[in-house]
Amino acid sequence: MALTKSLCLQSFQLWRVRYCLLYQQVLEETSPHLFNLFRKDIELSSETQALLKTSTQLTVEHYLTVANMYNYYHYVTEADKYITKAQHALNIKLEMVGMLGRRTHFQESRAQLALRVSDADSPSSTAASPGEQGEDERPGDGEKTSGRPAERERPAEDPSGPPACPRLPTDVKLNDDTRLERVQYDEPSAETEASPLRQAVILATYFQNLRAQGRSEIRDEQLLVTISALTHQPLVWAVQLSALLQRSRLESEHRRTVERAMLQVEALGEDVSRPEPAATHRLQLFFSTRVPTHWELMRELAERYMAMGVTKSALDVYERYQLWEEAIRCYHLLQQRQRAAEVVREQIAAHGETPKLLCLLGDATDDVSCYQRAWQMSGEKYVRAVRSEGLYYYHRKQYEKCLPLLSKAVERNSLQFDVWTRLAFAALQTEDWKTCANAYRRCCYLEPDNYEAWNNIAHAYIRLGQKERAWKTLQEALRFSFDNWKIWDNFLVVSLDIGEFEEAISAYGRLAEIQERHVDCEVLRLLVRAVLSDTADRHGVGAGRLVTKLTKLFGRLTAKVTNNSEVWSLYGDLTGAAAASEEARFRRIQHYQKAHSCLAQKPGAEKQLNLAKQMLEIAVKLSEAALTWVEAAAPGSDVARSLASVKLSIRGTITKVKTAQTDSSGQVREELRQLYADAETGLQRVLDAIQAHQAS
Repeated sequence: MALTKSLCLQSFQLWRVRYCLLYQQVLEETSPHLFNLFRKDIELSSETQALLKTSTQLTVEHYLTVANMYNYYHYVTEADKYITKAQHALNIKLEMVGMLGRRTHFQESRAQLALRVSDADSPSSTAASPGEQGEDERPGDGEKTSGRPAERERPAEDPSGPPACPRLPTDVKLNDDTRLERVQYDEPSAETEASPLRQAVILATYFQNLRAQGRSEIRDEQLLVTISALTHQPLVWAVQLSALLQRSRLESEHRRTVERAMLQVEALGEDVSRPEPAATHRLQLFFSTRVPTHWELMRELAERYMAMGVTKSALDVYERYQLWEEAIRCYHLLQQRQRAAEVVREQIAAHGETPKLLCLLGDATDDVSCYQRAWQMSGEKYVRAVRSEGLYYYHRKQYEKCLPLLSKAVERNSLQFDVWTRLAFAALQTEDWKTCANAYRRCCYLEPDNYEAWNNIAHAYIRLGQKERAWKTLQEALRFSFDNWKIWDNFLVVSLDIGEFEEAISAYGRLAEIQERHVDCEVLRLLVRAVLSDTADRHGVGAGRLVTKLTKLFGRLTAKVTNNSEVWSLYGDLTGAAAASEEARFRRIQHYQKAHSCLAQKPGAEKQLNLAKQMLEIAVKLSEAALTWVEAAAPGSDVARSLASVKLSIRGTITKVKTAQTDSSGQVREELRQLYADAETGLQRVLDAIQAHQAS
């Protein structure tokens, strides 16, 4: 297609988005100016939209480029929207499934995770190879692989694309005597190939999940499955290079694959340095796949050396590529801090003072004045200077000093996620709740699944007296960490504070599922009190309507926690609120008896003032429950026999307390005297009621 003036105008915005991505990739700091320019250019003109309609290939590549740019700036939600658009444009659906297969040479076939690639509106599917390790199975020279033929016409995918790449990035073999190169599946269809453009979408989905999901073993397994779907079927140079680099990062933390991870990065560095393949092959899908720069690969290699303990080799790489910040870190680890300062001073002597070199000198010497000079030299524009000074105080836990510096850093460049998190933590430590809430709110905007940040925002809101905002914030935290008992506990307490009694009961139920023996008597006491008094909730509705739901909660709780007297006592109080039937009234008696039994089993309970008081309180409640049951009992029923154990329990409590809690005057201690009298009176009333019932 000839490059006409009209075509250049139509594609101008697309190329400027690519320019922003490439330019940002070579900068040291995230650039708000580039980000604003990028945001402006994704609002496509009608001419550019018309151009995209002519090519599915161009449309998908543009969506992936935009998604990569958003992910670079931690805008995860926006990135996800564009990846979804790319999947829809290509009519592709990705899902994790289970398939029988083997990971080791001697393993029997078991269910293994697999990535299924299918047409979005078709039941037929392709399960891409989801092994743990990639195998170097490449098409031969001039051989171009293609995806599985679809049962319906798919969107056109670059019909005039370049021929097959003659030399793809090297896939280093695992060479493990136990582990297979990749999972071998029982179903042959598990290894059907995807087209190059679909591979780019799979890779973008990998980056999205890497950024959007919290670190976990399940997430890492899913990521490895996704990346292995690409490495076992190499087609495009850019896709393969990026996929192999990501695989090495995932494998670098596992004992059996850490060496392969290091060798893989070495091989990729050599591949990039070679003159072949030609730019035609290297640039295919280049802007859609986050291909790293050569120095980024070398930095990655040095980091692998550091992880393996080969610090000197890492230092050689850093110095060769003039990665001075990392080189200083190596010198510090080698306990050669003086040499680190000398290296920076040599650079200053050769190139003169610059804000960056002054900051590096500050890193090497821990001299704060270097950061201040760099800030002044740059006309207060070099954000790294003020950030480094702030982090200097932050790492020394001088949070009061670091707060204004980190605040200034994010004021000048708001796209620094790591600085926002440190600013928020410093504000949390200094109890600057307004700054803390604002900073953590920004963290959550850049990384929505950060449940710890949501939880900390709620804490700040509580300290600011904004409990309703805290409650809503904790709901967001629970979306991303549904099994975190600490967040549920916070949510429970805040729900009680603002009168969300139904949510509080549900939260306690969830806590009981996560921690089976979790007991918070204070919370249970407040819930029972609210239900019994029919306290109005946040919406003005009485809590008495929740008696059934709370009763079910106590039933679940007492099935697991059988030895807590206060829980049984509260359960009895609650049962009394719904004691409309004879069965319910008798269950109330049973609950109080179990509460009494829990206390009675404690050796010497009657000798401890607080436990003796609890014993008398339960005896009074037990007598009241027994009296209610007797008065409602049917004529002719043997109430004396049914309540024999109740009488013994009350009488035993009275006797024990009188023996253990009598003062020098021969009377029960003053603190217990009224309760003791009530227990005696209650017992006598029960005896009188039983006698009256038998006489009737």
